[in-house]
Amino acid sequence: MKKCLLFLLFITAMDISAQTPATKKPTTTITKIELDFLGAAGSYLKTANEQGMRVAKAMAGAANGTSTLTEIKAAFTAAIRVENAGYAGDYKARIKGNIPTSSASIASNVDETHRLFQAALREYLEYWKDQNTAHINSGAATLKRCTLLMNKTIDTTTAKMKELSK
Repeated sequence: MKKCLLFLLFITAMDISAQTPATKKPTTTITKIELDFLGAAGSYLKTANEQGMRVAKAMAGAANGTSTLTEIKAAFTAAIRVENAGYAGDYKARIKGNIPTSSASIASNVDETHRLFQAALREYLEYWKDQNTAHINSGAATLKRCTLLMNKTIDTTTAKMKELSK
């Protein structure tokens, strides 16, 4: 009986020591709202990033002659439409106003990224109304701010997904 009791104590001690904080995997439960929000934010950011790259490629073509001004204008117009559809459909319609408190800064940055993206491309399009290159410079400055914020938001969203997937 003593041997059996000692054996049980030994097994219990082994079981407890195997679950020390260093080896015990933390469990974080991700809620449906968090999952839906992060999926929607990630989807929108992917769309915005792709449209930004499309515009950048068209603009780079102006320097080497592979893009005409008409093609660049068409790229701006299409990017405005596609990015806006991504914001309204991929993001706003999917989250239905449900923003987890832990992701409030991501939501704010997504909204600001959208605002800056639209403002930048609309400013670029003003060039075709009066050929004033100030619109190109202003649009470029706004698009740069948008890109920096977008990249920061992508990093933050990715980190949040990793944190919640542990």
